[in-house]
Amino acid sequence: MRKARIRRGWTRKQLLLRLPFAASLQTIATWELATRHINVGRFLELTDTLGVNMLDVLTPALAKITEESESAMSVDLVLIARTDIDQLGPLSRWARERLAADPYRRPNVVTIRPTALTWLAVLCEVDTDELTRLLQTFTR
Repeated sequence: MRKARIRRGWTRKQLLLRLPFAASLQTIATWELATRHINVGRFLELTDTLGVNMLDVLTPALAKITEESESAMSVDLVLIARTDIDQLGPLSRWARERLAADPYRRPNVVTIRPTALTWLAVLCEVDTDELTRLLQTFTR
């Protein structure tokens, strides 16, 4: 959506003034950043206002979601909580805290998406490839 707005040469405020419904600048920003959901009706009105086909906006977004889902890792929190691998110390503490907060959690498996993996690597002070290699022993 942001690209379509910029191609038109519009600011968010200019887009807001053209929309057939009321919204705030913050709402427009959160839609562009994909941090807030938009209902189908509003999305259709928004793409119409921008002069773009709804499918042209959705197709790249769906491709990205599919790509991230395929490269995500599912790891066992119990195994991570028990690890004595030094580099995984921060991750091990997080797993123990998460398990303690919800002791009846089943299954004890979480999915780590590529973006989260990048941040976890920073937290563990290793590169992403090394963290991926270390986590392979905890995958299900």
